Amino acid sequence: MAEPQQLLRKITMPMLLFYGLGNILGAGIYVLIAEVANTSGMYAPFSFLVALIIVSFTALSYAELASRFPDAAGVALYVKEGLGSSRLSTLVGLTIAVAGLISAATIARGFVGYLSELTMLPEWIGLCALIATLALIAIWGIGQSVTIAVALTFIEIAGLLLILWIGLPALSTLPERAVELLPPLEFDLWHSIALGGFLAFYAFLGFEDMVNIAEEVKEPAKAYPKAILLSLIIATLLYLSVSLVSVLLLTPQQLATTEAPFAAIYEHATGREGTLITIIGILAIINGALIQIIMASRMIYGISKRGWLPSILAHVNSRTK
Repeated sequence: MAEPQQLLRKITMPMLLFYGLGNILGAGIYVLIAEVANTSGMYAPFSFLVALIIVSFTALSYAELASRFPDAAGVALYVKEGLGSSRLSTLVGLTIAVAGLISAATIARGFVGYLSELTMLPEWIGLCALIATLALIAIWGIGQSVTIAVALTFIEIAGLLLILWIGLPALSTLPERAVELLPPLEFDLWHSIALGGFLAFYAFLGFEDMVNIAEEVKEPAKAYPKAILLSLIIATLLYLSVSLVSVLLLTPQQLATTEAPFAAIYEHATGREGTLITIIGILAIINGALIQIIMASRMIYGISKRGWLPSILAHVNSRTK
């Protein structure tokens, strides 16, 4: 009887870093900045700092557990190791996989909404075409699919850097406007900042999906702590800078009234249509959906190879691995 095929270890630490960073940045920040500014006003950058503190505990836990148990089952395996229950592990694994698929479906619907503004294609055709394309990319191989995810991540980062670039004149006014950005020690203000922090928390999510490709990462015990921590540091620097530029260029009230805050910022600063930022947002949406599909497939594989689901779901293709 032939030995079962193993997943191919092809992902380096830098690839893992940008794979995770792409999922953290995602399309969330392209919308969340308006919600955070609406809640905490000019003090939005402090809300992102609060969110970083909240999320750091979980991120450090994932970094430690992924280096100890580098397995595709991820959280499902951590539950098994910690609590010893296969049934609970299976439930957790299936819940996360289904949540990933629902997330991918929701993201795909968002993409089709954007697409309908640009083409006359029926919605169902665009939806099926996107899902089929992302599925084929995921089937193609982990090296290829992560390379595409990394390329899309660079585009996401470029969009944020573009906002910073057009916001440089606003940053030059920082010395005289610093008093507007430093919150006094008043309970109501810090309460609003904390509430904004809980909203900003969602902009940091995504690192947890990194652990499900652990069996395809080279030297995972070394790669995961570095990749997770660096992804959080880079995301934090981008979020703080972008939120600062946002509240300097537009008032919190202006940000709160738009569903596409970065497009509004771009239009305000340049006087041109924010089509470019919108396209980048669409690509960020596609990246998020691809990563969710990869995550769900690895989770199902990870719990199936332990006999918690039918073994056919743990089959690895001999050619693509």
